[in-house]
Amino acid sequence: MFNQYPVPTHLRGFLRVIDDRSNAFSVSGCVACACGNEALVSLYIADLIENEDADYLAKKFLRVRQFGNFFFLRLVAQCAVCANTVLLFDMNLHGWNGYVCGDEKDRNAPAPTFESWKCLNCGDSDQLIFLKIYGEKKETSLVEGEGVLTEADWFNAFGWLDVSVKCTKCGDGPNQIVSHETM
Repeated sequence: MFNQYPVPTHLRGFLRVIDDRSNAFSVSGCVACACGNEALVSLYIADLIENEDADYLAKKFLRVRQFGNFFFLRLVAQCAVCANTVLLFDMNLHGWNGYVCGDEKDRNAPAPTFESWKCLNCGDSDQLIFLKIYGEKKETSLVEGEGVLTEADWFNAFGWLDVSVKCTKCGDGPNQIVSHETM
């Protein structure tokens, strides 16, 4: 096995790593349910943005939503077969700002309800979900982690997350729906 950026703890057992798209600074993979199914419903708490420059992201994409005095970007995958869910990303828990700088007040804030991502082509909700997580070298993370990060968890403070989806019904995609700096 080559030197690959580790899968963040909360995604272990759910992210099927694609080795030829991963390296020492990033890990890429397809999300799968514990039952083995890869057809998932993407649920989100975020603002859905219409994109006029479709070369940048998909025609629609997700970004941070303000709700009262709190901010949310939360993504959950729900299995289309067994209905189990896995939290893919919560900006108040994951990545650098969530893991290193997170605040209990933000983590426990009342959140708006989840919405379901629909295929931009056919409107179906079953998707393949692909994640790409970018981070620093272990040594850099430990120094910058100011005593919060350890040898056992430094990779949970990743710096960037990309999320793409591909419709399992019509095959549209993959469309990048999230590109989020976590620092």
